[in-house]
Amino acid sequence: MFRVPQGVRQTFCMAEAPVTVNSIVSGVKPRQTGTMKRPVASLFLCVTLAGCAPPAVYHQPGVSVARLQSDLLSCEVAALKDAPVANQIRRSPPVFIPSRRFCNSDGHCYHRGGYFAHGDVYTVDVNARLRNDLEDQCMTRKGYQSVALPRCTGAVVRTPAATPGRVNVMQALTPNSCVARDDENRWQVIPQAPRDLSLLGWLSGRSDFKPSGMTAMIPTPAPDLDPVKAVSQTYAAALEAASAQTVASVLSEHLAPDCRWYGMHPFHEQTGPAAIAGTFWEPFLTSFSRVQRREDIFFAGLNEIDGFSSTWTCSMGHFMGLFDAPFLNIPATRKIAMLRYAEFNKIENGRITQSALFIDLLHLMAQAGLDPLSVTQTGAQLVQPGPRTHDGLLTTAQDTAQSQKTLARINNMISSIDHANAAIRPPSPEDELAVDWHDDMVWWGPTGIGATYTIERYIQQHQAPFRRAMQGRVLNGHLCRMAEGTYGGFFGWPNLTLTNKNGFMGVPGNDIRADMRVVDIYRRAGEKLVENWIFIDMLHFLNMQGVDILAEIDA
Repeated sequence: MFRVPQGVRQTFCMAEAPVTVNSIVSGVKPRQTGTMKRPVASLFLCVTLAGCAPPAVYHQPGVSVARLQSDLLSCEVAALKDAPVANQIRRSPPVFIPSRRFCNSDGHCYHRGGYFAHGDVYTVDVNARLRNDLEDQCMTRKGYQSVALPRCTGAVVRTPAATPGRVNVMQALTPNSCVARDDENRWQVIPQAPRDLSLLGWLSGRSDFKPSGMTAMIPTPAPDLDPVKAVSQTYAAALEAASAQTVASVLSEHLAPDCRWYGMHPFHEQTGPAAIAGTFWEPFLTSFSRVQRREDIFFAGLNEIDGFSSTWTCSMGHFMGLFDAPFLNIPATRKIAMLRYAEFNKIENGRITQSALFIDLLHLMAQAGLDPLSVTQTGAQLVQPGPRTHDGLLTTAQDTAQSQKTLARINNMISSIDHANAAIRPPSPEDELAVDWHDDMVWWGPTGIGATYTIERYIQQHQAPFRRAMQGRVLNGHLCRMAEGTYGGFFGWPNLTLTNKNGFMGVPGNDIRADMRVVDIYRRAGEKLVENWIFIDMLHFLNMQGVDILAEIDA
């Protein structure tokens, strides 16, 4: 159990909900356009979702964004010189946790006695407040004003960078002025965003742009998803029968000519069946023989992110095969290998037009006897099973009301940070998670983190270590989020951008902004979520920090 000093707000969510802590650990903030003022003793961590306080930005009408950036850099350098980083290590006092009543997904309840939780060790930059004040004074002398503006509404969190004629030069503020992030993670002041258009539509000048449908109301009557499911199932069966020599033709038959494919490092984005086959499927089927798709979860739905206008399928399980030849420098074992996978397919006119395939390569390395990380993961390492209820293959139509209930619960979990930030007395991690999760929840995490069981162990074995390490966490949004029946999930590209400030997965702390591409798949039991399967492009996240796992294996 980890605590932070009294008065310091902490908020906790699951894998995709922002895990942010307004701690007093110092760090370097990323460059902003607009521009984001460094919050006092909060490390720019409250900007993950729209429930936090409005961002404070520097603004001066008529001044170019380039000039603003130059002035801000000058003030930051001067402030750092006069008030350099001065970190001190401190420890918060023990905290008594009163007895609590817990109920699992089967309806069985029990009481846990009260206990004292050890104080958490944390770092304080005692010069942070002074440095921020010096920066503020410097910017004020240059004619800038610090103003608090609301975040622009709409599904799009990031906006096109430096849109011509709109934000290259700061304009006078209006009653409707708001702020949004650009593609470089910088804040832009949007002078007057119309209420009847989404942010991306306004920035692109498209009056026909459809709002995102973030209200999570699945249209009724629901469309027939059986034809969409049939397309994905036929494709999966054809892939299972394919070889390295025939897979390109299989993809050409089932994928659109311009199909966009999202693959994890080192495959990344590919366009068209030939490129997709040559980049991933041909090498994979050369290394693995007799491959089976052992599917644990399959469902379809309307994508909430585009206003429920497109249909997608989701498949999750393991690719099982004989690992007969090296794959990406991972040595062959000539034994059974179970490669965790999650796949999202967008279906249009009987073809797959977009596809995302996430695989757990660190999990495969572990099966081959490799341990490329320099530290032991905090959760358990195992071949992960499917749902406890063995009902994850939704091949028939589901009740739309149940699908709506699942999607609403997922969205509530994502936005739980809003409720915590709005509370006068923020809830404890246990209380916050208990809103959306059964106490016997299972978090099937990727290799590098591992799996955890129960809310208490999830906090200890993932949430607490993760939030201690990560700072400046920004939610970028999703490409697809949907639900059917009691199952749902999403993926982003990337979902998150953050900084490994205090060391994570054996990589020392640094100031590099790195992306996490994430898949989350959920099972709901009754009113709450109870199982969560997570895929993270760990190799990409590590590679952005200068750690090339595949190259190190080869060396």
